[in-house]
Amino acid sequence: IRLEGATDCRVSDCVFTGIGKYAVCAEGGGGHLISRNEIGNSASGGVLLLDSAGNEVSNNRIHDCGLVYKHIGGVAMQGAEASDNLVSHNYIHDMTRYGITIKNGGLRNTVEFNWIERTNLETYDTGAIEVTQHDREVRSGSIIRNNIVGDSVGYSSRLEKPHLGAWGIYLDSYASGYTVTNNICYRSPLGGIMFQGGHGNVVVNNIFVDGAQRQGALSNFRDGFADNVLERNVFYYTNPEALLFSGRPFTPDVMLVDNNVYYCPGIEEPVIRAGGATTWQQWLELGFDANSVIADPLFVDAENDDYRLAPGSPAFALGFEAIDIGRIGVD
Repeated sequence: IRLEGATDCRVSDCVFTGIGKYAVCAEGGGGHLISRNEIGNSASGGVLLLDSAGNEVSNNRIHDCGLVYKHIGGVAMQGAEASDNLVSHNYIHDMTRYGITIKNGGLRNTVEFNWIERTNLETYDTGAIEVTQHDREVRSGSIIRNNIVGDSVGYSSRLEKPHLGAWGIYLDSYASGYTVTNNICYRSPLGGIMFQGGHGNVVVNNIFVDGAQRQGALSNFRDGFADNVLERNVFYYTNPEALLFSGRPFTPDVMLVDNNVYYCPGIEEPVIRAGGATTWQQWLELGFDANSVIADPLFVDAENDDYRLAPGSPAFALGFEAIDIGRIGVD
């Protein structure tokens, strides 16, 4: 279904299967409701909003997309006029690339209460939720909140050997002005969160679990960092050889990192290669994480991917607020 220049349309209770391109594309116009559809076994992606504003994409099941063209998303928002869109309560799984992506999008988009798992099964340098922005000045004012993101794989190969390269939430290029809060991300090879080179990004009150290589990338690409915040998050991982953070040098005046909980069983201090620090002590001396703690966050049942925090979790003493997972996914 293609909606070009249309307004106030509704696409609901449909089944799209074996589709060659995106199942639903809205170009221009807007104000559409795309809800309670099933999209699966598609050559390309799920829902595409091209310079289309004020749409709601909610309560859809989108799965097994990208069977022919791999560089796709379950829900994709693209273009400077793609503003004020709401993507919520979708269940997106088994995708060759993104679960949800915003490509040089507009302003004030909201991505919330989505359950996204097993993404980036055939592509790398990517994220389950990914936003890309080439304009260094724009601050999106967009929100990514209350999502569960599991197993963002990033599969490729190098010289016939498997290569895994994906983040959970990826603030790519100069993506700026994003608020990322109350998300749970687990098992992303490159880490749960990537700050590339943007400014004004606030990442608070999230849980990031078991990045295979690192837990977060703080890249400061082309010295783009300013007004970034990474605070009151939980980082938990089980590979003692994994890094906590990696990235180029930066200072606390361009990125606040504090009041977080870090824990890897079996090691006393995290291994870090970010901000110009090569040891945990150097990291502290540079002015980061003065009030953070290294302690078991006390998950309810990590073995079964239940990453709610038990009442005695040290995160609560640092201001962490419990994440309500009951509303996440299709209503």
